[in-house]
This record gives sequence, structure tokens and C-alpha cells, in this order.
Amino acid sequence: MVFSFGENHSESTKLQEFLFFLLSLHFAAEQKQRNWYAFILYFGKVIALQIKVHAQVVTYPHT
Repeated sequence: MVFSFGENHSESTKLQEFLFFLLSLHFAAEQKQRNWYAFILYFGKVIALQIKVHAQVVTYPHT
């Protein structure tokens, strides 16, 4: 799955796409090792946090 971070996509749309991607990873991980799932989930949380911080900076610029 490819994520498009173009200006034509709102932050909420990108977040929904990312959450759907994590959900698909969750179901795929049910068939695989739990360690691999934990590894993916950890980096998913890190990326989600970075997106959240970036969205806050863009939405509320420091003046």
C-alpha cells in the first residue's frame, strides 16, 4: 500500500488510510509470528506520532 501525502489529501484522510493500513497489518499478523507483529506495531506507533506532531505544526504554526 502506498501513502500519498499530497496537498490534495486532508490530514484526517491520511490518518484514516494509515489506520486502515495498520488494521490490515493486524489481520495479516494473525497468521504470522507475534514478534513480527509487535515490531510492526511499534514502528506504526512511532510513525503515527510523527504524523500527529507534523499535523499540529502545520495546523497551528508558531508565530
